[in-house]
Amino acid sequence: MQKHGFLRKFIRGGVWALLFRAFTVVTNLALSMLIVRMLAPGQVGVYFLLVSLVSVIAVFAQAGLNITIVRIISKYRALGHNGKVGTSIKKSLFLGLLTSLASALLLYFGGLELLSTHIFKLTAIYDYRLFISIWVVLWCLESLNAEIYRGFKQFHLAVLFKRLAPNIVITVITVTIFIRHIDISLDDYLLVVLIGWLISLIISSLLLQKYILTNKQSDIVGFRQLLSKSIPLWFTGWITFSLPQLDLWILGVFESSKELALYGAATRLVTFLGLPLLIVQAVVPPLIAEAHALNAKNELTKGLQTVSAISFFPGLVFGLGYFLAGETLLKWIFGEPYIDSLTVLKILTIGYMVKLFAGSSQALLMMTGHGTTTMIVSIISGVILVVGCLSVGGRYGMTGIAVVSVLALSLHSILNLLFAWIHVGIWTVPWIRATQIKRFLSML
Repeated sequence: MQKHGFLRKFIRGGVWALLFRAFTVVTNLALSMLIVRMLAPGQVGVYFLLVSLVSVIAVFAQAGLNITIVRIISKYRALGHNGKVGTSIKKSLFLGLLTSLASALLLYFGGLELLSTHIFKLTAIYDYRLFISIWVVLWCLESLNAEIYRGFKQFHLAVLFKRLAPNIVITVITVTIFIRHIDISLDDYLLVVLIGWLISLIISSLLLQKYILTNKQSDIVGFRQLLSKSIPLWFTGWITFSLPQLDLWILGVFESSKELALYGAATRLVTFLGLPLLIVQAVVPPLIAEAHALNAKNELTKGLQTVSAISFFPGLVFGLGYFLAGETLLKWIFGEPYIDSLTVLKILTIGYMVKLFAGSSQALLMMTGHGTTTMIVSIISGVILVVGCLSVGGRYGMTGIAVVSVLALSLHSILNLLFAWIHVGIWTVPWIRATQIKRFLSML
């Protein structure tokens, strides 16, 4: 890696990631504003729960392939092994199709009935089993396509097809329905959602053929080799993604769909804090894998600390804004009834600030071969979150669950930060050097 290559490549990809992530957040917020005005509060709560449910199951269904493929593509391209790149892509897509279909079948033929009757006590989850099963397959395959683009450092396409492209189609249809004052039920809206994801998947798959054909020469990469790399990352990626979702799930065990709507509104607003970190995470994983393969530790250290600062300080500004004007924001975006989620919003904001401070520590561990460590950290944090939330949910409701969630997520971030130093020798905390500022500004 050439001198200062990490930051230069981050800036190049970060501009696209910034624009597309910003549009993704805007469309998510726009959809939330429309949904709370088009559907009854009870249906809004069910919808928020279904989105969380599908997203978590879809990440699980990818079996860690979404993380592994980024590392494999980046590593083999840096070393010039293009044959292994092409073979890995084809086999990952095949495995992703199998695992997503298997997950969908398990959900349809029993899994969702179990969740509906014994956990959430919401018949809607079972009633929408066909929608959920199809949505899981579409989400899984679309996410895998996006990660393949990320491995090729096509960050604009990675962010576009991660969530933005489906959101654009869904938003256009939703705005049309809203403007024309068409009455719509949750059943109708879920059909709109599936249409958006299907159109996006078709487009991303067609564009992906270019990269598959470019690397069509074959080299031996076995299914066992792919799975052996994916399994530790599977649990890590799934638990890490699930942790911020599990509090909403557990709340559904104790509270009604109205409280789910309030909690869901707070979580959607607090994701604005994570926008800078999402931009960083959209770009740095392949750069970490490449720098590690080329043994460019010093460059990697400076680069990660700088991009950590880039995500932390804007997030800090947003966080202060939530404490000072959170009530006004909730009222303006979601409506007056959602002001009751102000306390939850403030609590979750604290957890996000800890996450921003830890920077890309988990990505550093995963992209340098320490997936087992991140898996153990994720399991410990997950157990604490589940046990803690179940212990306080019945007595303290959504406020108690929010507190436990923040404590578990903060522990997860801090442990990843410490182990990144122990295993790799890099602190990923925000740190800006005067020389780095000059280089950063010169690259803009």
